[in-house]
Parts: sequence; structure tokens; C-alpha cells
Amino acid sequence: MSVEEIAKKINNLNITNVKVALTDAQHAGLANASFDLILLYGVVPALVISMKQLNKEMHRLLKSAGILAVWTFAPFWPPKTITKNYLFSYLGENDGVHKFKRRK
Repeated sequence: MSVEEIAKKINNLNITNVKVALTDAQHAGLANASFDLILLYGVVPALVISMKQLNKEMHRLLKSAGILAVWTFAPFWPPKTITKNYLFSYLGENDGVHKFKRRK
């Protein structure tokens, strides 16, 4: 699904507290602590992504109690690797979406 299709669905549902953005996940160029929730859809794991930089950027973008949600197809990828740098704690998985809470 494209960014445009997602934005259209959100608009059709009259949802006003969601921002759809297509950016470089490692260098998003968005304001610090500006999100309550970030969903990475199909981003992790990717060979071209530095998990260290990705974690650092997601941590920067999330508010203090923010949630990072990661949806992935990769059965070989251990989601808890996101917690290696202690920026996030693992909350669990539901329907393939792994949730992490931002640590201070």
C-alpha cells in the first residue's frame, strides 16, 4: 500500500490525529519528541539499515512514553534486537506487530 493510499484512507475515515510520512527512517528530519507512536511497516530488518542509527532516530522522534511498533514479515529476525542498546523495552507481539516502549 502506498503512502498516498494510506493518507486517503485516513482522510476518508476523518482521522485527524495521524500524520502519514514517507521519510528515511534513519534520518527522518522531523522534530524531536513529536510522536506518541511510530509504526515501522516492512522496514526491519533491511540490509541497508543500521539498527543502531534506526533505534537512535526512533528514540529521538518519540515522546518520553512513546511506543515504537514494528511490523515485519521476517521470521528469522529476532525483534528483541531493538532492545540491545537499551533505548527501548520490549512490550510484546500481537498479530505480527512487535511493540517497544521508549526508555528515557
